[in-house]
Amino acid sequence: MGKKSQARRAAKAKDRARQRARAEQHRRDGTGRRAAGPGSDGGMGHGAAFPFGVPGPEPVLNEAEVLESAWYYLSQPDERPTADVGLWTTALTKMPERRADARGEQAVIEWLGTLWEHGWQPVELVRQVRRTGSAADARLVTLAVHAERAGHPGRSEDPRWSAQVAEVGLGDVSVRDGFLRPWRAVEGLDRATSYLDASAVLCRLYDTPPIDVLIPPPGARRDVAVLGLGGGDGDPADPLLRRIRKLLDKAEATEFEQEAVSLTAKAQQLMTRHAIDAAAVAGVDDGSGPRMVRGAVDPPYADHKSSLVAVVARSGRCRAVWFEALGFSTVVGHADDLVGVELLYTSLLVQVQHALRDAARRAPAGTRVRSSSYRMSFYEGFTLRVSERLQAATDAAFDDAGEQGRSALPVLRAREDAIEEFLEQHWGDILGTASQRRGWDRQGWEQGQQAGDRARLDAGELS
Repeated sequence: MGKKSQARRAAKAKDRARQRARAEQHRRDGTGRRAAGPGSDGGMGHGAAFPFGVPGPEPVLNEAEVLESAWYYLSQPDERPTADVGLWTTALTKMPERRADARGEQAVIEWLGTLWEHGWQPVELVRQVRRTGSAADARLVTLAVHAERAGHPGRSEDPRWSAQVAEVGLGDVSVRDGFLRPWRAVEGLDRATSYLDASAVLCRLYDTPPIDVLIPPPGARRDVAVLGLGGGDGDPADPLLRRIRKLLDKAEATEFEQEAVSLTAKAQQLMTRHAIDAAAVAGVDDGSGPRMVRGAVDPPYADHKSSLVAVVARSGRCRAVWFEALGFSTVVGHADDLVGVELLYTSLLVQVQHALRDAARRAPAGTRVRSSSYRMSFYEGFTLRVSERLQAATDAAFDDAGEQGRSALPVLRAREDAIEEFLEQHWGDILGTASQRRGWDRQGWEQGQQAGDRARLDAGELS
């Protein structure tokens, strides 16, 4: 975290502490303005009482203090267990809707800004909230993303960031006058329930850990440390990437197994040959160093899919780290290799899922091909066979390259050493701690290996 970000967070923490101390003082001695007498509207405006449920004269908070205190206690995970959530929620519903909404919206948007600085991207954050909460929670964050962006017109923004904001959806819902009210309308919630649910989302944002910055957040300084690929890496106009994408698209779409074998093998060989050529030109130090890409790895069998990511990454001269709690894998490598690993993993994932569906479709209803043990074993068998075949295709590409391939080996090994050193420095304390569920089913293992054979990556006869 940068020094300015630390200072801002420290200032906010002090403000919250002052608000909390003031509220506690009210609780202890009942200081403050007295409650309005009989005949008042019972609202939470100036001079209205706030029921803390303590003996003696009821303490009083003014409207601004109620807003700050209510959203503070509702949005802090460590405060919620001791706070009277129902009282604070009721207090908000007795306040003018626009003001109560605006302060809650401000709290959400402040956390979005913090999380952007901490590496999260719009699509990733919406997915994370959906994983840990509900679809309704994710829609709230989605509307907040649009509102946060609309609140900074003219702010510099990476094109990839703009694409993600469009991708999360709900762009047709107007957030010009705030997002809590339209969200309530979409979800069919009353104010009290919406504040309670919004506070739970705030707690999730509060508990979201920092991750690596891979895309510069909107308005970021030029010197912000970014470990992801640059905007030009993986350019769709690159003729080699276009060719690889076309090969893998055809491999996914074809109904003929041997054609899928040849197409996928040819893609792997192209990626390996490209790495050999790049190493010969750039040498050990190409000026970029290791970079990262992050990819969602979704259930079911996410741990087994992460093993497939690791195998594909290693075959592409990269390394993968599986973050089980966050549901994604981070792949570390050089830019051109990372793009190829992303493409190949996506294609193989489609192929293994097709193979599983085919096995289930052919089997009689109620047989074990639908069991979790069968499916885990299928993934394990497929991944092992793919690992062997990827290595065979890589060896074939080096053999075809002849002397150039042999001269490139020291350069490629030096780059892999740089990646290993980066991993140790960056995540040395967590490497090797991930676990994988085990399931054994001989039929699943054998059929998974057969599927890996059908997707084998030895030399293909393509023009």
